[in-house]
Amino acid sequence: YFNSFTQSFEPIYYDGNVSFLAPVYSANKPGVQRAKKFFLAHASSEALATAVEDIRAMQQDTAFRDGFLKRAGTDTAQAARLLDAGLATMMRNLRRYQVDATASNAALHLKNPTGFATLRTDFVRRLGGHGLDTDYIEALSQNPDGNYSGRLRAADGSRTTLALTTEDLTTLIADNNYRGQRVVLLSDPAEATANTYPTLPFLGGSVVLSQGANVDIDTDARRMHVTQTKADDWVLVRDVTLDGWDITFEGQPQDPTEVSAQRFNEYGLTGCINFYNVDFANTAISGTDGQCEDTINIVSSQGHLKTLSVQDGFADAIDIDFAAVSIDALNVTRTGNDCFDVSTGQFTITDAHLLECGDKGISVGERSDLTAQDVHVAGAVIGVSSKDLSQAHIANFTGEAVTICAEAFQKKQEFGGGILVMDRFQCDGEINNDAASTINLNVLNQ
Repeated sequence: YFNSFTQSFEPIYYDGNVSFLAPVYSANKPGVQRAKKFFLAHASSEALATAVEDIRAMQQDTAFRDGFLKRAGTDTAQAARLLDAGLATMMRNLRRYQVDATASNAALHLKNPTGFATLRTDFVRRLGGHGLDTDYIEALSQNPDGNYSGRLRAADGSRTTLALTTEDLTTLIADNNYRGQRVVLLSDPAEATANTYPTLPFLGGSVVLSQGANVDIDTDARRMHVTQTKADDWVLVRDVTLDGWDITFEGQPQDPTEVSAQRFNEYGLTGCINFYNVDFANTAISGTDGQCEDTINIVSSQGHLKTLSVQDGFADAIDIDFAAVSIDALNVTRTGNDCFDVSTGQFTITDAHLLECGDKGISVGERSDLTAQDVHVAGAVIGVSSKDLSQAHIANFTGEAVTICAEAFQKKQEFGGGILVMDRFQCDGEINNDAASTINLNVLNQ
């Protein structure tokens, strides 16, 4: 998994058939023995020693441990046992590799490494042997304007220089497709060039920004003001504590005919202003004229927001994922999609006014818990939506000009239904739920 907020790859568990804690080094299966031989032939003694030290550091790193237990989403004691046993297994396997390498006097390095060009040629040749001649793109690089250049090499050997947008590159990676033509990406990573993004040190963390974004920080007054020079500029605030800060974002209105269809920017983010691994304390955040997929995007963060507001957003006004956040005052006026969209977290709202939402007023998904005192939605397709094992409890809800006042359902197969409870409910639109979900409303007289 590529974490766009940290620009790094993270391992994830997905295959339900693995035995993670088994000492794989001692297995006698031919596949394991081949893997062992390959590993010893390609690793270096320095790499083995470094890996051992890395595992030891992880065993002693309380921040790493706390982060794992938080992400596990299961019983803490069970997750701790899995973590400890898994790291111990990896350490034993690495130690055994070191012992075998020393005993056999293995070279432990690849004397004649195969170059990427040779690997690419072999790959194309094997495809051709199966009657699968393919065109491919090589020599990919990023241009100063954020778009890309590459060389298309056709099966007949001809070469053509191409210009690729971010949307082109996304489709190429996801579907092996370039503007309706089957093409694969076989560019040598060592040849690639990429834009670098300005990074400002900030409160022990950092602020990363696109080339056209401007950030004005007043540390004494605890204020940050973000502006754009073009509508796709963005800012990422990460690894900080914002205690008593006032953060404002001022977007650049854009002609709707020029809005990009791509959800992610060139850094892999969806928001105009993004917050990652941030602790909020009595923080105020506001945004206007956001032309991104999300005007405000908050991920893997926690704490208290005294105000959170957006005016005139292109798509989702506010998107929060993997977070635990309480909000005193939530205000959104005019946005193209959802006013407030949350998933996988715990959320508390004291007072919410959500006006002219293009789709949903509040969307609660993917095993989230939302508790709200007073919610007012005026002008939306859906007032409140609870789905995929989420639970939403609203004390007082009023809806005006809302087609579907409340809905609860299962959207994704890996989850279940949703639960939606409203103690005092005034809204004259539809109420919908599927067989896996529950809606409980105390309807007041209209």
